Amino acid sequence: MRILKSVITVTALVFLAGCSSTYNAKVNFDTNPAISTADYKTYVWLSDKHALAAPEDVNPITLVKISTAIEAELEKKGFTQITSETDADFAVAFTLGSRDKIKVTNFPVTYNHFDWGYGYYGDYHMGMSRVGTETRVTNYTEGKVAIDIYDVKSHQPAWHGWATKRLTSNDEKNETEVVNVVVAQVLANFAVTQQ
Repeated sequence: MRILKSVITVTALVFLAGCSSTYNAKVNFDTNPAISTADYKTYVWLSDKHALAAPEDVNPITLVKISTAIEAELEKKGFTQITSETDADFAVAFTLGSRDKIKVTNFPVTYNHFDWGYGYYGDYHMGMSRVGTETRVTNYTEGKVAIDIYDVKSHQPAWHGWATKRLTSNDEKNETEVVNVVVAQVLANFAVTQQ
């Protein structure tokens, strides 16, 4: 019985690990070395819309989901949202975009051409392998979200983090979860010393 419980527990952990990595994105960030974010405690949204730029055809509910995810992650990091722009330590905003991409892959393919008998020059042969090239063209959409942190006192950009991800039909079905995972990945490197 103990072995069965262990097997079930390990299987569940592997399944959960697989689920959480399903939505992983390529993430990076940049910091302004002239501005320290170590003492940041409070923030405001840079604008009422929260998004600095978004495609015209974006679902407005998606923008709300991103805003909510950013607020939740900042709260987890110990930051407090306030309404006073002059009293806040930093302002936050995000941009959202997507573009269609094409991936072309060429690779060698070996195939067998079976024949036997005498060739033109009288030599006897049996079966031959030939090498060719196969080309695959894949169309896909790549989404990008960028989160910007601005220092309120200096009015300068302090931190910029972004993620790009190849979007799938599964992402569309589970949009809220995808947004939460990707926003968490982007903000993971913001003010990592903040307690």
